[in-house]
Parts: sequence; C-alpha cells; structure tokens
Amino acid sequence: MDERTGIGAAVRSARLRRGLSLDVVAGLAGHTKSWLSKVERGVLPLERWADLAALADALEVSPVDLTGLPHVPGRQGGPLDAAVVRVREALQDFPDPARADEPAKLVAETEALTPLRSSLDLAGLGEVLPGLLIRLRATVAATPGAEDRTRLLRAYFWAGHAAMGMTKNLGYLDLAWVAALHVRQAAEGLDDPAWLAAAEFARAHALVAAGLTRAALGYSSAGADLASTAAGPDAAAAHGALQLVAAYAAALAGQTEEASARLDTAERVAAGENGPAFTRGFSFSPPNVGLHRMQVAVESGEPAQVAAAAAVLSAEALPTPERQATYWVDLGRAHAMMHGDEEAVRMLRRAERLAPLRVRLHPLVREAVADMLCRPQRAPVSRELRGLAYRMGLPH
Repeated sequence: MDERTGIGAAVRSARLRRGLSLDVVAGLAGHTKSWLSKVERGVLPLERWADLAALADALEVSPVDLTGLPHVPGRQGGPLDAAVVRVREALQDFPDPARADEPAKLVAETEALTPLRSSLDLAGLGEVLPGLLIRLRATVAATPGAEDRTRLLRAYFWAGHAAMGMTKNLGYLDLAWVAALHVRQAAEGLDDPAWLAAAEFARAHALVAAGLTRAALGYSSAGADLASTAAGPDAAAAHGALQLVAAYAAALAGQTEEASARLDTAERVAAGENGPAFTRGFSFSPPNVGLHRMQVAVESGEPAQVAAAAAVLSAEALPTPERQATYWVDLGRAHAMMHGDEEAVRMLRRAERLAPLRVRLHPLVREAVADMLCRPQRAPVSRELRGLAYRMGLPH
C-alpha cells in the first residue's frame, strides 16, 4: 500500500475496522469502487471537503478521524496542547466571582485579540484566551449594571469567537462547538437581533469543520434571515457574513445553485449603504465576497473558476493576513487540481509567508502537497515543494 497520504490510509483502516467492502463504502459516499480504491492507495488525492465529509459519514467517523489532528511540528505535548486544556477548563468551569476583573481592562484585552486572530496566531491566542475567558465569565456573572454588562457581553462574544476559531483550526471540533455555544450565550444576554444573528456565524463554522454541512446551512440561513429583519450597519454586516457562510456550506453540500444565490445576495449587501461594523470579527466586505467565490469554486471542484475569480480580486484588498493567505491557499489548491504544480507551490509559499498555520494545518493542502511529491517530473519545483513538506511535517 502506498502510504504517502495519511487520509487514504485512515479511510482504509476505518473501513476495515467496520468490516465494510469497497463497494459498500463507495456507494454510501456517492462514488465508484475504483475511485475509493485509488483514494485508499494514495493514487488519487482527496481535493474537496465534500468528499472527505461523505467518506466520514459512510464510515460513521468524524472527519478528524480521517485527517488526524492537524500537525504542527514539535507541537505534541507542547504549549498549544496545554493551552487547549486550559481553554477547555475555562469554557466548562462554573464562573467564580472571585475571578472578576475591571470591565474596561477586560474589554481592552479582548480588543488585543484582533491581531492574533487576523494572523492566525494560535500560540498567541493560547497564551491569552484561557485567563481572559475565566475572568470575562466571572465578571459578566457579577456585573448587574446595564452599560458595563453590554460592553462585557460583547467582549465575551468576541473572546468566545476567538476560542471557536482556535480550537477549530487545531482539530478540537467538539470544543469548537462548546465555544460557539458561549458566543450564542453572550448574544442572548445582549438580546439584540443583530448580535443573535451574528452568533450563528460561530455555530455554522464549527459545524462546517465537523462535516455537518446541512446543519451549518440551517444555522447560517436562519441567522441571515434574522439579520435581514433588523436595521443598521451591525445587522447588515451580520446578514452579509452569514450569507457567505451559507454559500460555503451549500457548496460543501453539493448545492451549487444555492451557493451562487447566497453569494449574489452577499454581494448586494456589501454594496449597500451600511458600513460593515463587524469587519473586525468577520472581514465582511466586497473583497471578501470575491474570496468566497473562490472558496465555493474550489470546493465545487471547479479550479478554472477559482483562477477566474482570483483574476478580478487582489489579495491585498483583503483586510487581514489570514484572509490574504486563504486567497493564496485556494488559488494554490486550484493549480494543484489542474496539475500546475509549480504555480501551486508558489501560491502556497505566498500563503505560508502571510499566515504559516493557514497552510500547515489545512488537511486538504497537506493532501495536495503529498500528492505533488509523488507525481513524476516534479524536478522544477522539487526544492520548494520539499521544503514546504518539511515544514508541514510530511515525508519528503
């Protein structure tokens, strides 16, 4: 068996544990026996989240069971793992009034999370989030005053959102869902339709990562509908951001027409008169609509459409390093699908310079790199490709 792809080996292992044949699993996943055999042997890379989710569903496992926890060289047993344990405790422990802190200080500390989130600095978030979450939860519980409570609940919302993103990217999908529920709890305390709608953004993202695309589409669609009934820039930005999540979830579920309609709606919202008040958290803007067009195309298996969408969108127009890196990741994946390996590696290297973990943690990028390493006639990109594989902890 060719063991160059961990996903293929994990699929085969899960299938054998279940005592299922290639025919049965392939049929449940909506593919042929030949396709599944090639995936298991590493001859054919998995290029779309939809296929990964379909296999996980057919095998009755989590997508994480097939991809493994995202690999960060030197991470095992290190600070990130310890930080996840502390984040888990912070989210699950009962609020301790003795840990309450000054509201203004907590709001300032929450604001300081923004650059860590925008660069996908998971180590930085891991250092700050556990203590901040503990003190925020304690202070919210101990603060009856309306003005301070509103500020604290908004800070709690964003801190919970940061925890969802951190744990999701590290592969702790159950904990990402718990964090998303904390975001919802903060929004319920605010009792504002715009913030209640925006809370569904976190829940939908946690569900997408777990392969639960139908549920993600349901939450994001309901949130978008709620936001569309409210007035003001907060509601408009939440509406647009949720349409983008819904479009992505629809693409993963194979609903391409639904995805396209959602993108068109988001584009109209982005072109409206209201400013994107949630830009700090969601990066909702006309360029981000263009980025989601690229994401929908790559997940729909249409690499030429990814390149076309990228041609009319400048990466520099995107507001954060993480979003810019996602642009280059999606374009790199598209070139890899088209066997343009030299361009693919160049795009992925650009993404890596902007936000290294966006590249190194992405299971399908890792799959693409492993596949490119095993293709014949890779000499022109061999050095750069091998360096990328080394930094990802892949055999090279």
